[in-house]
Amino acid sequence: MKGPINPDRLVAAARNLEIFVNDCLGMEPKTRKLSGFEYVLDLATAAVTNSYVETVADHADSLHRAIKAAPLDRIVDAYANRVAALGPKYGLGQRPVILAFDHTHEDYYGKLDSTYLHAWTGQNAVTGHWKFLTCSIVNPEGPNVPLLSLPTPIGYDVSKQVDFSLDRVREPVGDILLTLYDRGFYTFPLLKKLDEKAVPYLVFAPKNPQVKRELEAMEPGASRIQAYEFSYAKDKTTHRGTTTQAFLKQVFDARSNKHYDWAFATNTDTVELDSIIKTYKQRWGIETGFRVQDEARIKTKTKEPGIRYFYHTFEQALQFTWGAQFKQDAPFKSFLLQLYETSKTRVARETAKQARRAGPDT
Repeated sequence: MKGPINPDRLVAAARNLEIFVNDCLGMEPKTRKLSGFEYVLDLATAAVTNSYVETVADHADSLHRAIKAAPLDRIVDAYANRVAALGPKYGLGQRPVILAFDHTHEDYYGKLDSTYLHAWTGQNAVTGHWKFLTCSIVNPEGPNVPLLSLPTPIGYDVSKQVDFSLDRVREPVGDILLTLYDRGFYTFPLLKKLDEKAVPYLVFAPKNPQVKRELEAMEPGASRIQAYEFSYAKDKTTHRGTTTQAFLKQVFDARSNKHYDWAFATNTDTVELDSIIKTYKQRWGIETGFRVQDEARIKTKTKEPGIRYFYHTFEQALQFTWGAQFKQDAPFKSFLLQLYETSKTRVARETAKQARRAGPDT
């Protein structure tokens, strides 16, 4: 049975989160003004209770003003810097890694008047989604751990966002063994960009007309690979590239007791058809990671993209801290609770210290 986490380690975690918040918001620590020291408690309170900061915290207005004044790229840099700082504790850079890319979203129920709000069907009153592109490290022993997450406006260029993410995470992670993508990432510009950067990829291919024709020509149980040349027009120029396609017809899935067709695109030197599905399924750990993050969900109704993104990255900072340092000590929710208690104690002690310095009222 897992016991309480060492208090000194929790204080160190709270300080790291304080640095993250200060870096996001461009604040200086240890000043008379509010900073990450107080805001970590406000945010941890909302995260552990899955509540609105406005409902459970003392400094919501000043926090929101500070977030609105912070450029989005500063938040991106702050999170990337924390991953680089804590990466060695997670073992980053010590062995080749597999990365998984996916989109996660948060439901929205109001009027769609932001370029970051993606329209939705209206089912269950959900009118739109705030979407984030997330790069995670595949963890065979548990949920994938988020390395970077980016807000995605309407019409964003997925190849540029993935390219940017890879550039930011490459140094702390070291060698990249493989990158995994679902069918929403099957775009020729992305395949070409990954090939140019010598980043190995495995992308689940959608059942477009070309893929359907290839599968229809195969016998059930058959599998094969083929080279495929593609082209696309961009910026008034025709771009060409190549990929390797892998097809598997009517593969039995024991969990669902059904047969499925599979198609992939890859640029790896060798394609192991016997294990390619198992390799791809490692990407599904990113969904487990999103469910873990939901345990720290900070509620908000705001239409401000910066506030949405800041809350999202703080939740991921909590998850990364847990995965890098505390996963063996406590479940995520227990870690959140103990971190909250630690933050509350730190702020209470500092408040008492300042009161003693001020002396009695005169």
